[in-house]
Amino acid sequence: MLFVGSVSLPVAVATVIVVNVVTLLVSPWLNDLIYGWLYGVKWVSPEPFRRRSPTSMDVPPTSAEVPAMSATYACGPR
Repeated sequence: MLFVGSVSLPVAVATVIVVNVVTLLVSPWLNDLIYGWLYGVKWVSPEPFRRRSPTSMDVPPTSAEVPAMSATYACGPR
């Protein structure tokens, strides 16, 4: 449409931005709907999952929970 001159550049850019924002907001909900409908996926809260598979809930610590490494280990041997 822009090539043949029926739509101006600002209108085309605004349309693209609006369509992308709507897609960004709607797509997670749409994915959940499709996964539930086609594959029967159901969200599981952490507690029933912990009772069913306790070792699966053992998540490694984040970098904030790990003590800072010394410069010798961070830089390698000298």
